[in-house]
Amino acid sequence: MIVVGTTVHRIVLTPLATLTDAARGVSEGDYTVKLSSERKDEIGTLTRAFSEMSVKVRDHAENLELRVQERTTQLNETNLSLHENMEKLEDALTKVKTLSSMLPICASCKKIRDDKGSWCNIETYILEHTGTEFSHGICPECSKKLYPEYSNDDR
Repeated sequence: MIVVGTTVHRIVLTPLATLTDAARGVSEGDYTVKLSSERKDEIGTLTRAFSEMSVKVRDHAENLELRVQERTTQLNETNLSLHENMEKLEDALTKVKTLSSMLPICASCKKIRDDKGSWCNIETYILEHTGTEFSHGICPECSKKLYPEYSNDDR
């Protein structure tokens, strides 16, 4: 009876205890577990299957960590880009507020006094603050005043 108990312990219980300890290690994140078995019985099959599974779990965990690092890098780059765009939008909003608030303008020549106290023509001021360019023409009323000889009133 002692021989049978010792044999069962050596052939079944010890390999199962080793496999249980390995499974506990993998469940705690230790993927370095390496089990080998030359046995041709069910315990040998179970041990080999567990070894293959722990290698695959390790590979998946490493791959996942790499993907997390890559995604974190992408998110950081996107965050930086968003921050830069936000600064540009805030700057644009400041310019819009500047244009939408009261502008000091000369009642005679229509020049604008800028933030530095310098006077510049309205076209230059708006171009510098918004990027808007002007084309020039003469409205019909001014055309009559400035060039009455070309007026079409008598036709």
